[in-house]
Amino acid sequence: GTSVTIFADRCGGAEAMAIVSDAAGNEVFTSTLPDEDLKAEVAKKMLDFPDVMPYFWQQEADYRALKDRCAAMASSGERGAPAGVATIEIAIAALSLAELLTPELQKQLTPTDVMIIGCGLPKRGMGWFHATQMLNGECPSAKLNNIVEPWFLGGGKDGPAGQEFAEFKNEWEPKGCGFHASLDTVPPPTGPRMALIAGRTADNPKLLRDVIEAGCTKVMLEKPGATTVADLESMAAFAAEKGVDVYMGYNKNIASYITKAREAEGKIAGAKTKLVTLNAYKREELEECFTRNAEGMLKNMAIHELALAATFYGCRADNIASIVVNKANSECLTLGGKTDFVKVEFTMTTTEGTSVTIFADRCGGAEAMAIVSDAAGNEVFTS
Repeated sequence: GTSVTIFADRCGGAEAMAIVSDAAGNEVFTSTLPDEDLKAEVAKKMLDFPDVMPYFWQQEADYRALKDRCAAMASSGERGAPAGVATIEIAIAALSLAELLTPELQKQLTPTDVMIIGCGLPKRGMGWFHATQMLNGECPSAKLNNIVEPWFLGGGKDGPAGQEFAEFKNEWEPKGCGFHASLDTVPPPTGPRMALIAGRTADNPKLLRDVIEAGCTKVMLEKPGATTVADLESMAAFAAEKGVDVYMGYNKNIASYITKAREAEGKIAGAKTKLVTLNAYKREELEECFTRNAEGMLKNMAIHELALAATFYGCRADNIASIVVNKANSECLTLGGKTDFVKVEFTMTTTEGTSVTIFADRCGGAEAMAIVSDAAGNEVFTS
């Protein structure tokens, strides 16, 4: 359980330090080479010997003491090493650590090769949004090297939207990102590669299999992953068989407002939480919304909240004891042949007694909230 931290910087100055912290991580002691006395001594030596490298003078006393201890031990006729002097066994250990650490640290510092499948239209597609974050260097662990966009580099390339995508391609292709109409032209990976699939949900089962067969070692899948539970379970089984981890694009699971709400819950006896998600559609836009998001609100807009319910409140389809809808705060319409919720509020309670409330409103604004109430139903925290 012993640990030590090492920091080395070629361009950081000309000194060495040892910094001691307590169990809480607070720095409580620092010693420096050179200290103030040694700095004055080095400055004097540099005036007397301006052509000598300054680090010699910084370490002069230590090297003098080292040689003197070794010479004294040699003249004594005794075996062993003087106090504090490294032996060849320590040299073997240090060199072994260097050989172990160099490739491992370089590996950890090398961004993962990422490929996006289904970029979509610039400024509208979720894939485009993911792409721009990586292309702009906002995700230090990820390097986007290839974008696969079958429609705008295929059948849709000659339309106005295709021209818009071409401008995006022309901006980033010269900077090293490859653009492809098909997976077939993507170069094979030379190391770990993650595929980020952000295309049509119905295409995901085939796309997941294709990217795994193409050598991707990790997959990030946009919500909801598939159109049916059966498809998603089949995808999970295939990925497990191939030894590939699949992550989901449920960003709210790591969002700060959820973290804060969970912390508040832990401090309040009998706390209950309401998860709120709001979109800013106008009512006259709902028919287009229903058509474009044909999978329905709960598989699209509110799927994030259902993922939160599954992650933090243990909700599963087979352990729900009750579902209570707040009819006064819910509305369901049929528009363009599609029946879906304009807004809906409901509370799920599990067989273990855990409950969580979800409220989603297509026309409620553009924000998300977590509202924590005490056992008496009083709202005591909102993030």
